[in-house]
This record gives sequence, C-alpha cells and structure tokens, in this order.
Amino acid sequence: MNEGETIKNIRDLEKALRNSEDLLRQVIDSIPVRVFWKDRNCRYLGCNKAFAKDSGWEEPGRLIGKSDEEMVWETFAKDYQKDDHFVMETGKEKINFIENVVNDKGELRYVRTSKIPLYDQKGKVFGMLGTFEDITDVIEIKKALKESEKRYEELTLRSRALVFQLDPKGKYTYVSPSAKELFGYAEGEILGKKFFYELAPEDQQEALRAYGEKVLKEGITVRDFEHDLQTKDGRRLRVMTNGFCTLDNRGKVESFKGIDVDITHIKEAEERVRYLSYHDQLTGLYNRHFIEEEILRLDVERKLPLSMIMVDANGLKLINDAFGHNAGDELLEKTAQVIKEATRKEDLVARMGGDEFLVFLPETGVEETLKIQGRMETLAAKTRVSNLPLSFSVGSYTKKHLNITMEDALSQAETRMYRQKNRNRERVRQNYVNAILEQLFLRSEEEKRHAKRIKEVVERIGISMGVEGEELRKLEKAAYYHDIGKISLREDLLLNKKKLSKKENQEIIRHSEIGYSILNSSAEFIPLSDILLAHHERYDGKGYPKGLKGKEIPLWSQIIHFANLYDDLTSTRTGQKAYSHEKALEKMREAKGTAIDPDYFDQWLEVLRESK
Repeated sequence: MNEGETIKNIRDLEKALRNSEDLLRQVIDSIPVRVFWKDRNCRYLGCNKAFAKDSGWEEPGRLIGKSDEEMVWETFAKDYQKDDHFVMETGKEKINFIENVVNDKGELRYVRTSKIPLYDQKGKVFGMLGTFEDITDVIEIKKALKESEKRYEELTLRSRALVFQLDPKGKYTYVSPSAKELFGYAEGEILGKKFFYELAPEDQQEALRAYGEKVLKEGITVRDFEHDLQTKDGRRLRVMTNGFCTLDNRGKVESFKGIDVDITHIKEAEERVRYLSYHDQLTGLYNRHFIEEEILRLDVERKLPLSMIMVDANGLKLINDAFGHNAGDELLEKTAQVIKEATRKEDLVARMGGDEFLVFLPETGVEETLKIQGRMETLAAKTRVSNLPLSFSVGSYTKKHLNITMEDALSQAETRMYRQKNRNRERVRQNYVNAILEQLFLRSEEEKRHAKRIKEVVERIGISMGVEGEELRKLEKAAYYHDIGKISLREDLLLNKKKLSKKENQEIIRHSEIGYSILNSSAEFIPLSDILLAHHERYDGKGYPKGLKGKEIPLWSQIIHFANLYDDLTSTRTGQKAYSHEKALEKMREAKGTAIDPDYFDQWLEVLRESK
C-alpha cells in the first residue's frame, strides 16, 4: 500500500469515527432519559440536550466545566457529589435509586438515577457516567392510589353507599356497615338470609330478580343501573348499582361485587329542575317554555275547536309602587288562582311572563269559552289584593280550522285583550288611585282629617290668588291627594308620633316620590303628580326629594307646603304640642324666605289670619 492509499484510509476512518460520534450524539439527545458525565472533581464533561435543558443552561456545551452548585438544583449539590465520589472511589455502580431534583421551571421532581464509573485506557477511574429519568407522575399516582385506598376504606365504613357481595345465587355474603344507616338493617339481618331482590319494593322485585339472575348467569358487568330499593321502614330509595362478577378457575361466576349509591336526592333535584323548567316559580302555573313546546301537540284536528284566553293583570306597577313587590306578587298569585279556579282540569293555564297569562281550552267552542271568561271576571270581582279589587283584562279567540296558524290565533286573542285593556285602562287606574287613597284613610283617620284641612287652606289661598273653576278644583284635588304615597309606610310608621330614627325618616321622605308614581299612572292624575312630587321642597333648597330652590318649585307645591307647615303647628298630628292660631302665625314667620317664597308669604299668611 503506497503512502497516498494510507492517507486516504486514515481519512476514511476519521470520517467514519466522526459519523459514529454524530450518530451517538443524536441517539443520546433523542432519548427522554437524562445523560451526563463528570470528571474526578465532579465537574461536568458533557451531557445530552434533555439534561442541559433541566439544568437551566439549555445547551450541553455550556455545562462543560460547571459543578452542581452552578445548576438550578444547587441545594442538592452535596448529596449528588457524595454519590459521585462513592462511585468513582469504590468503582462500584449505584443503580436505580430515587432522589429529588429541581428542573428549569423551579419544580421539585422525583427521578430514578443510575451512576457508573468511567475508566481510561489504563483501567483507572477518570470520572463517572450518570442517567436519570423523571418518575414524578409514577410517584404521584402511587401516592394518589394509597390515598384512594385509604379513602375507600373510610367510605366503606362511613358512606351511605352500600358496598356488597353476592354469592352465585344472589344471596348477600357481605354488606358494608352503612347498611344499617341506609336501609335500617343490621348486617346479621341480611348476610346469608336475603337475596338482592328482597330489598326492592314488591312491585319491582320480579324485574330486578330477572335482571340479577341474568347478570350472575352470564357474568355481566353492571354499569350505572338505576332501580329502587326499600328501607326496613318502607321508604323508597333510588339507587345506582355498579359492579362486576368474579370468576373461578373454570370461568364460572363465584361472586358479584358491587356498590349501591343512594341517588334519591339527585333524582328529586332533577325532578325539581324539570318542574322549574316548565313551571312559573311564583304561581306554579306552566311557563312560556312549556307552552311553546305544547303548542305543537295542541295544533291537531282532534283538539279543534281550540280556544285560547289571554289575561293581563291590571295595575301591577301601580301596586308595586304603592305597596311593594310582595303585594305585586300577591296580585299575580291571586290572578293565577282565579284563572285556575275558573278553568277545567283538562285546560292548560300558563304565566307567559310579567303580568300576562294564557289559557288553552282544547275541544272548546266560543260559547263555553265565554262562560269560562265570565267565571274569571266574576271571581276577580270577589277577590282583593292589599284590600284593592283584583282587576285584569281578557281577550279570547277560538281556532276552528287547521289552516289558521297558532300564531294568528294567539295574535287575535291578544288583540282583543289589549282592546279591552285600552278601553278600560283609565277607568281601572282611576279606581285604583282612589282605592289607594281610601285605604290610606282607613288605616289612619288622622291622615284623612289632615287631607281635608290642607284642602280647605289651599282652597282659600287659591281663591285669594284668583284661581277658579277647573284650575281651582285641580289645586284642591292635589291638596287632598298630597300624602297618598304614605300608603307604602308600615303601620307603625304611619301612626307614629314619636321622634324618628334616620332610617325611618328616610322611609317617610320617600312618600312624595311614591305618590308621584301612583298619580303618574293615570291620565286624570298626571297633572297633579309634579305638584305632589315637590310639595316638600323648600325655597332655600333644603327640601326633598330633589332639593329644588326658589322659583324652581311649582307654585302650587309651595301652597301645599305652606298649608302643611300651618297644620303641623296647629295640630298634634306629628306628636308635637299644638299652638294656638295666633302663636302659629307668629311661628310661621320663620318660614319666610327659608321654606316659603317671600314674594307670596305675606299674602298667604293674611289668608290664614282672616280665616279665624
């Protein structure tokens, strides 16, 4: 072989060696196991990429010459080096031992580590090679399994679930202690004495027996099987059974191991949810969701003629404003009761939302529908809400042919209902406003006397200012109704004559706003509502509810305020000592320019002086 061939062979060998080293590096870098090697001083000579990433240095080349004190796991450096020295000094391997390491994310992990000595060509140890693999998930699973087994033991003793075992014939050979609490049976009353189906109610025993015998014969695994069991005192429980058959060496069933979980409360909750999804929570009637689904069932030939009645409770907002939302709920509940009482068992009654109700009358013609509608109105006339008459608007329509859509039929009933509502709206609202004032006066005779006195004073002042005719009647009515908002007050506050707390005073202050809302519901009373709202405003801006000042306050509101001041001084209505007429006039002067407009004060005071 000449010199040229020798050189070529050497180069080929070097190339093959480099390729071999590259291949080895690729293999080491591709495996999930962490690989590293150190010198006798426990400084790193190299590692694979996975190890470098965990170390916090990312690239293998950056670790060379580093020690464990420079890694993210520096707290464990001394422990690692102790193992390294042992391997290098004794020449013995240390294989598959578990230790902790901290990774590049700062997480504490469990690893399985192996370390072996590295020898040079002379057989001397020059370092060590180590590997480790992350077994944290395995460790955690084992821990969880132990915890699970511990909890299972506790559950077996404490749970209301029944853990049991049956022999091939279906007789109990084991029941957990929970049998006593769950079913009322002691273990001795069940073991070897009862078959599984004997704990079921009589009407289900045969079906349960047939299914259970099939399971035991064929070795079937039972998953989420729901059925009823019966307690010793006769109560039904809904249970879910899960279990499996164990087989002997010949493949025959030798037992069935299972667990019965009491799901009675879940089933009751499901029923409650199902009920609420189709029923209105306040009235107990069906809701819109149910009706929208039921319409498809009703829209068939055999249900014709199909009549429907739309009902709208009158005055809901007014009653809410005057008496609170509890009274509004009472209005809706009593409307529902009246409709239910007037209709038949086969009729469908629903609250469609807000103050609207809908009744479906299958196989019912116009004449019978009008009778039922009449019964509703008769019952309503006898029913009261917060001592006010119950009132609602009604409209009906009878669908006689399938070619009329349900949408059109419902629209017809709704149109008729709104036609009646619009026709009677003002009359109904006037009646409600007058009934509310009447209720206030029934609750407090003093409020009625006060209203009359204010009306008389305001009338005299109005006449002195040249107010007459319809305008004078409007002013008098505003004076008579000015405290109607007090209907919302509790009895103890309405009749109270003692000093009020800050909270109680705030409740009373609201009466002007509530009175405004009540009067604002009726066209007849709307012109009076702004007068009532401002009748406690003061000229100096210290009044309520808006803190209006000076000429911002309606003149007629100031007249009522003036009359109120005089009445408070000359009566015991507020619990204060009543002044004589002359003393009251003298005290009234304090209101000039503060509570009352000074431009009118003297004129109005003269009216009071001349009235005696």
